[in-house]
Amino acid sequence: MREDIQEKLYSGEFEDAINMINYEIAESGDPDLYIQVATAYIENGQLEEGKKAIDYYQTIEDPNDEVYEILGVYYLKKDDVETTKEYFSYGLQYNPMNANLHRNIAMVYKMEGLQDEYFNHLQISVNLEPDSYLTMIALSQAYIENYELDEAEEILQAIVLSDVELPDDKTSYIKLLLNKINELRWAILWKK
Repeated sequence: MREDIQEKLYSGEFEDAINMINYEIAESGDPDLYIQVATAYIENGQLEEGKKAIDYYQTIEDPNDEVYEILGVYYLKKDDVETTKEYFSYGLQYNPMNANLHRNIAMVYKMEGLQDEYFNHLQISVNLEPDSYLTMIALSQAYIENYELDEAEEILQAIVLSDVELPDDKTSYIKLLLNKINELRWAILWKK
């Protein structure tokens, strides 16, 4: 059942994941399932349900980097960038080896226009988890923004050619980024 839950979360089938996790919670009472259900609720747009689940988890377990990450995403979806950054920072203090937190705080720095911090945390995330397609997509976006098109294309092509099975929305997004690279190349050629 746990593998099925992971598969549903990975593929973005959050409603099914929520139902499966809630069933598992009722059966086993495993506190770690509250982290998963909070994530599923938040990713499904049910922010307050996700917040309730993570708040409940904190009544039975001490906070950890996953809790701070979930709370950061919760506040990000509520457009509270400062609180988001605080929670991601707390998570990194707790576990500086959490690649997801580095990628997430990089996005916050991008929103704030802090390019050096943005690249720094993306690079740390890549170093910690070199096979993460999410981090690789984010890094390719950073390269595109800096007109380092060859580097961006190399990363995206590596994802496409890998054995990783991507959710449909990520496959479409990679195609969109590759098209953008080609458009930028043509625009640069036309300027010459």
